[in-house]
Amino acid sequence: MKDWLRLRPYIHISPRLGCKSKNRTKHYVTTYVNDSKNVATHRFSPLLHYKIVNHRYKRDGSKRLESGKIGRAYKVKIRPIYYANHLDAQIFAFYADKINKQLQEIYESDINLSNSVIGYRAIQSNARRNKCTIDFAREVFEFISNHKKHNVSVVCLDIASFFDNLDHSVLKSAWSRLLNQILLPKEDYQVFKAITRPYYIDLEELIPLLPNFDKRSLNLVSKSKRASLFDSFQQFRSIVYSNKLLRKYGSKDNKKGIPQGTPISAVLSNLYFLQSDIEILKILSPFEGLYRRYSDDILLICPTDQVENVIKTVKDIIERQLNLKIQDNKTIIANLTRSSSTDSWTINATNSQGQTVSKSIGYLGFEFDRNRIRIRNSSISKYYRGLKRAIRRRAFYAKVQLEKNKLANIKEDDWIFRAGIFRRKTHLGAKRKKIDGRVFWGNYISYVKNAGHMMGDAHTKSINRQVRNHWKIVANEIERHEKRYGLPKAPKSKGN
Repeated sequence: MKDWLRLRPYIHISPRLGCKSKNRTKHYVTTYVNDSKNVATHRFSPLLHYKIVNHRYKRDGSKRLESGKIGRAYKVKIRPIYYANHLDAQIFAFYADKINKQLQEIYESDINLSNSVIGYRAIQSNARRNKCTIDFAREVFEFISNHKKHNVSVVCLDIASFFDNLDHSVLKSAWSRLLNQILLPKEDYQVFKAITRPYYIDLEELIPLLPNFDKRSLNLVSKSKRASLFDSFQQFRSIVYSNKLLRKYGSKDNKKGIPQGTPISAVLSNLYFLQSDIEILKILSPFEGLYRRYSDDILLICPTDQVENVIKTVKDIIERQLNLKIQDNKTIIANLTRSSSTDSWTINATNSQGQTVSKSIGYLGFEFDRNRIRIRNSSISKYYRGLKRAIRRRAFYAKVQLEKNKLANIKEDDWIFRAGIFRRKTHLGAKRKKIDGRVFWGNYISYVKNAGHMMGDAHTKSINRQVRNHWKIVANEIERHEKRYGLPKAPKSKGN
């Protein structure tokens, strides 16, 4: 298990830890967080907040093209992220580690429970690595393929705004029960209050008000050479309070929700679900069923004649015990039938209205189509959109440089720099390598090749074929933008 103490490079309200001496800083942090009196009286700083915006294109049965094919619907998904000040983050990490170790003991006492809860955990695959989503998806598809019954249903449930709706009283009771105490100790309660009643500052509002700070990109928060966002506490008070930037997180009645992004958020989500995980597993065990939970992504497998009862019971547990809401409009039920165990499954996946939405089963970024496992088309499409965007951006910078060169009557760097594109987006950068002391861990093509290998020989070809045209697309896009902007070819001597 990894050490909880990791000094983070991002900048926050106070200076980074370990700027002068990492060893001395680690000693100080360890001593501080291990003293319960320090934690019980610790004053937590406001969190910093930003948004991750994901553009999604999904098949929509209500949109039919003239050809008769199902069209795609565009949707923007915004995920709010909150991150803690440096010493606060170490306290969260320390208590997350304590809770996680206790949860791990419970999981290890029941192998079925351990196999069922797969999110935010390090589950060992072999001596060299832990399991990843590829392993989890393969296990589910293998379970379906090897099932003895001839009529099986796969149910995918989705919880509405999971982290935003975690009930504080339920979480507090689960925390106390884990410690086998009626009331939380003072230090645990201080951490509980900090994660359930935090204040935060929106970076988009803050950064334009900071003097001498490059406002062009919020990425500079993680890449800046500055020690902190503010030069002094007085400056913090002056900017934040005078501009009323402090916001209170959570629902109006302050009884629900914990912020995503802190070192303790993920562990608390598993703690919150612990008793329900145990109960749901007991429901499915007599039916030779399967239960998997990856955060708020719940998958159930059971005999078709039991599916309505299982859904009703599981939904009741989640909504009654956890005070969470299942999104019925996102519930997918895939009914699988076959005449004998040697036949391929016939799959019919329907939504809550009974409309057929697919002839395959989707799970953790993969699709199982009778005999074949492939990466979801939406994931492949996202990769190609990112690839084209990267080329378009580099072409734009080359065009700007070309215009500058014309005015200055010089010729310098006015071509598309290919090396970064090749390394991050193509097979040329798929292998892990070390260049000038920097380690490059591969790219999306690495993931595709790993998925093909890990899913087994029967599926390797179908998965690899999904990106077989990526090099052709790269070459065509570069050539298209060179013609569009009148850019010269990159000189070979530059390594492009």
